[in-house]
Amino acid sequence: MTLAVFVLVRRDVLPRSVRVWAHMTVLALSFCVVPFLLFSWAQQYVTSGLASIYNATTPIMTAVMAWAVFRVEKLRGMQIVGILLGMLGSWSSSPRGRASI
Repeated sequence: MTLAVFVLVRRDVLPRSVRVWAHMTVLALSFCVVPFLLFSWAQQYVTSGLASIYNATTPIMTAVMAWAVFRVEKLRGMQIVGILLGMLGSWSSSPRGRASI
């Protein structure tokens, strides 16, 4: 609803092509709906703390996948440092990570 207000205020024109809306639907399902459904389903089988650690790794894995699988992103030095620090933080907040520190 908030985005609709912004569109109205800025007087932007929404796409009219069915193809564009089909692409946006696929993106919405694959990047928003399915991951959140899977997280809520997985919560039945793992603790909420472990699920939050898995959720924290989502942006890290997105950057790695964009670089390794899709080859759309070239990682620079500071990005690699950020990914490594994020992995270290997620690992150190996991039960096994804390036990070995």
